[in-house]
Amino acid sequence: MRYAIVSDIHANFPAWEAVLADFRECNIEELVCLGDVVGYGPKPAEVLEAVRAVTGNLVMGNHDAAAVGMMDYSIFNDHAREAIEWTMGELDEAGKEFLSSVPLAIEAGDILFVHAEIEEPGRFGYISDLEVAQRNLAAGRHFVTFIGHTHLPKVFKMDIFGEVTELTDGDITLDSDSRYIVNVGSVGEPRNPEDLRARYVIYDTETQELEFRGVEFDIPSYRKDLEATTLSMRPFFLRTYEFTVEGQEVVVSQGGSLMDMRVGRGSASLISSGQVASMGQLTGTHSVLASAKPSKAPKIISAVAAVLVICFGLYLKMNESKEAPVVQNDKVAEEKNPKKGRAEKVARDEVTPK
Repeated sequence: MRYAIVSDIHANFPAWEAVLADFRECNIEELVCLGDVVGYGPKPAEVLEAVRAVTGNLVMGNHDAAAVGMMDYSIFNDHAREAIEWTMGELDEAGKEFLSSVPLAIEAGDILFVHAEIEEPGRFGYISDLEVAQRNLAAGRHFVTFIGHTHLPKVFKMDIFGEVTELTDGDITLDSDSRYIVNVGSVGEPRNPEDLRARYVIYDTETQELEFRGVEFDIPSYRKDLEATTLSMRPFFLRTYEFTVEGQEVVVSQGGSLMDMRVGRGSASLISSGQVASMGQLTGTHSVLASAKPSKAPKIISAVAAVLVICFGLYLKMNESKEAPVVQNDKVAEEKNPKKGRAEKVARDEVTPK
């Protein structure tokens, strides 16, 4: 199975469209979204509808939960809180109902998909260092867990001795004797000042190959969408782009959207088990495959079949054009031409020795 795993789209429509076009060229069989479809960005309804059009595999993120009134968002920073309140007015009832129904995690065999953490998925804590990664790997049992939430792509690996190391976001083949937490990064809110691309991963369960993807998207188009709203926040990636690419005099700091909310190990779960399903299952193949890059095998088989049909048709036509000699016995010939038959018989009698 080849998975495309995305997270933290945050209502960024240009970034979503860019990523969608990218993984449609990668022979993807299943798409999973790790939550935070909405929040921060200017197109929550449009992005949610677009994501639902290609997959039903979504887990709940903290911004999703807040936007549908399922958690107290007073712990959010000012910018995130403003965006949540604005987003509430942008989503229709169908969208809110859908976001309210998605689980906190999805399980597929030895793979776990969750927005933030393994220990307490509804707490939305941050797996940002080795200590927290160690606790979460100890709390889980899956071979690989895919997360988002921090917006920073990376890998935590626990070897057979229980030692945990942090790996950069380079392509790797997972070791069957180890266990992993993979942060897929963010599609719509990249937070690396040196890499403003939309990020996601592709994972192949047969080869255990993990590929980190980075896709350029139209940041000025995003800015245009944002400026058409009443939102006052300018995301970190946008300010970085304006400063480094356009040379504008803007303040680029580590504030704003870099930290969503205040939460720690001692914090209680923000989503209760009675509010939402704690574990879901993959919902199967979706229409994302309809536009995916097709396999070469069906094309080859079709071509061979077409050649065989053409050859067989030519063979039949050639045989029809060759008239086989018609052999008639005397009786049949006599029945068709009685006079000719009798004359031939008389002639044979005359030459036949007695």
